[in-house]
Amino acid sequence: MVFKYTTKMKRLVRIAKAEEVSRRLFVTNSLDGLLSILGIVLGILAMNIKDPTAYVGAGLGGIVTMGFFSGFMGTYMSEKAERLKELKHIERSVLADLDNSVYGEVARVIPLYVAFWSLLGVVFFPAISLLPYVACMLGVLNIMSATLMSIIIIHALLFTLGAYLGKISEEPLIKSGLKMVLIGCIATILFLMLRTYILYIS
Repeated sequence: MVFKYTTKMKRLVRIAKAEEVSRRLFVTNSLDGLLSILGIVLGILAMNIKDPTAYVGAGLGGIVTMGFFSGFMGTYMSEKAERLKELKHIERSVLADLDNSVYGEVARVIPLYVAFWSLLGVVFFPAISLLPYVACMLGVLNIMSATLMSIIIIHALLFTLGAYLGKISEEPLIKSGLKMVLIGCIATILFLMLRTYILYIS
């Protein structure tokens, strides 16, 4: 049953050419999610809050909001609209109802497939970056160690995403990974500069 389902799904994905769009959404949403968590971590740190539940709560709030409502529902609705548009175009061309055909199945199944990968991108990597604060809540780490480890994990995951893109584009993996890390470093530096400026004028 699982084998048949997997084979059928692969066939539908191939017909719909959905692998590329799913991959792009996964990478883009992973990047958005990681940078959002980085902003949350740096923002809470700037307020000198030492309660790990604040980091976890704010991070999970962002993950749930971006993940379910934007990552999944938004992607599903937009992808569904595009697939239905394609289906109706084909139906007008062949003058037939294709709802029960493979094209109708693509219009029903592929939006869920694409939305799943979009959701996974928002949730998976950002959730990993919050694990040090969970360890802090359990008394394994102190708050500063958890924050440092979280920032390191975020940049390590950014490197992983960059290396993955390098593999796809057949570019040097390390170079591509470091480009993505640079994005995180620039975001961190800009935040610290903004924080310093705010403290200076206040």
